[in-house]
Amino acid sequence: MSRGIYLLKSLCTHKEALKQLFRTPVSHAIDITPDWLQTHGIKALVLDFDGVLASHGQKTLHPDVIPWLQALSQQKDLSLWILSNNPSSARQQFFATHFPSVQMIMGARKKPYPDGLLTIIQEHHYLPTEILMVDDRLLTGCLAALNAGTQAVWISKPYRRVFSRKMFFELYFSMLRTLDKLTLL
Repeated sequence: MSRGIYLLKSLCTHKEALKQLFRTPVSHAIDITPDWLQTHGIKALVLDFDGVLASHGQKTLHPDVIPWLQALSQQKDLSLWILSNNPSSARQQFFATHFPSVQMIMGARKKPYPDGLLTIIQEHHYLPTEILMVDDRLLTGCLAALNAGTQAVWISKPYRRVFSRKMFFELYFSMLRTLDKLTLL
């Protein structure tokens, strides 16, 4: 099934849950604390890269994210994952060098397909409710989480670099985020 048709079917199924995520956003991933994760029974934290950990197209993390991710990497009962629709080799190398405990999900179909999350469930034996997907797009990562039966958090203030050489790239993703929201009206 094409990604667009799958998205529309999933949207019809999970529209109310997406509206709830929209009404209860988190500003930035760094606002999610180890205590919050423990309170919600999270054992696997799955993070999108673009918008959540850095502005779009970046190879490394936003400076504010580094100490947060270092602190989370020290949590003994928490595994960390990256599920990005753009898992570039430069990003893979960055994590291998600086955050070797953070695993990248490779070879999965793009979100909103739940494949990456289902891989974590099946291969690492987590319950779906023990997994949290953090994404800045309602109709990709958040919808993938709902499709997999995992928990989701929507990031309402993604990292952006509007006044850069990639201004049009950032504007494109801002437009997609706006369309995500309008779809829920």
